[in-house]
Amino acid sequence: MRRHAAQPWSLYLAFNAPHGPLQPTSERYNQFASIASTTRRNYAAQVSLQDDAVSETLAALGDTGQQSKTLAFFFSDNGGPEPYCTSNTPWRGWNGHMYEGGRLVPFVASWPGALPSGVDYTQKVVRTDRRNPKPEGRGPK
Repeated sequence: MRRHAAQPWSLYLAFNAPHGPLQPTSERYNQFASIASTTRRNYAAQVSLQDDAVSETLAALGDTGQQSKTLAFFFSDNGGPEPYCTSNTPWRGWNGHMYEGGRLVPFVASWPGALPSGVDYTQKVVRTDRRNPKPEGRGPK
C-alpha cells in the first residue's frame, strides 16, 4: 500500500486466522480468559487477530491518504464452524451445511466519502467460492 500510494492498485487480502488449526499465541489467548470453553476461546482469539489485521490495513490506507479513494469489501466464505465454538443463530446449520447458517455471511462495503456510513442495504449480494475437490493434476483420475 505504501509503495503504490500514488498509483492505482488492487489487493486481495484473504485471512485464514479464524480457520483451523486454531493456534493463537498465549498472549492473545489470555485476552479471552472470561471464556470458559478452550475451543471457543481459541476461536475468539483468532478472530481478534483478524480484526486487528483489518484495523492495521485500514489505518495504513488512512496514513497514506488512500482511504477516500479505496473501495473495501469485507465478507466471509461460509458460516461459522461447529456449534462448540460459534453461533449462527438465528439460522440453522454450520460451515459446510446447505442451511442458512452455512451459507449466509456478513458483507460490508466501505468507501469513505463515496458510500454513506451506517446504512443497511437489503439487496442480495452473491459471492462465489469455487471449490474444485480434484484440481487438475491432483488426486486419482
